[in-house]
Amino acid sequence: MMNFSLEYIEQNVSENFLVLGEQLVEQNAVLNLQEVEKHLWIATVDNQFEVEVKITPSKVTACSCEC
Repeated sequence: MMNFSLEYIEQNVSENFLVLGEQLVEQNAVLNLQEVEKHLWIATVDNQFEVEVKITPSKVTACSCEC
């Protein structure tokens, strides 16, 4: 199981990937974003990939992507 802070993402993920994520949101490419149970979010990205993220207010505790 993974467990890392949101701050870790900002400090360790390439700026290019963060910008790409922001662009996908701005282009409405993140669809059907919904919290299916407490702290578990699912979305379809770019009509191709299903992404699941289990996130607390300060940490990502699990994630998966059918990329």
